[in-house]
Amino acid sequence: MKKQLCFAAICAAMAVPAVADESGFFVAADVGYVDLRVDNDTTYALSLGYQFNDNFEIEAGYRDLGSVSGIGGSASFDSKFVSLNAGGMLSDTVKLYAILGYERLEGKVNSRFGSDFSDSGSEAFIGAGLDVALTEGLSVRLQIASHDSNDVKTATAGLKYRF
Repeated sequence: MKKQLCFAAICAAMAVPAVADESGFFVAADVGYVDLRVDNDTTYALSLGYQFNDNFEIEAGYRDLGSVSGIGGSASFDSKFVSLNAGGMLSDTVKLYAILGYERLEGKVNSRFGSDFSDSGSEAFIGAGLDVALTEGLSVRLQIASHDSNDVKTATAGLKYRF
């Protein structure tokens, strides 16, 4: 019995480094397309996250959602977000995952008639992503997401560096 417990403890100790190797902090930068329903623009995002294992990671960051302009003025939009990304490995280097997040959206309107104002709100967003590992710590990622009750859609490409 003691030999079996000792063997199990040795196996568990050997497995811990393998699990720890798949986890860690990461930074990510993305750029892409945003559909604001009334206009289209460029979006970018910067984030910091933690990968628990191949299947789960949490991410928080800032996203610029672009701007629109017209005869009466202009409006710009951004968000601060946190998301849970959950999925699985399709191969040794490719991971497919779903995104479920919560964000604080902010909009600022600059009127040519002097009535500037801003508004904000919080809500969930959903999406999907694909990571392709280039090296052990660096990957390219593609993401699509729907924000603001489906009024805002993003499609981005970026780099993720795990450290």
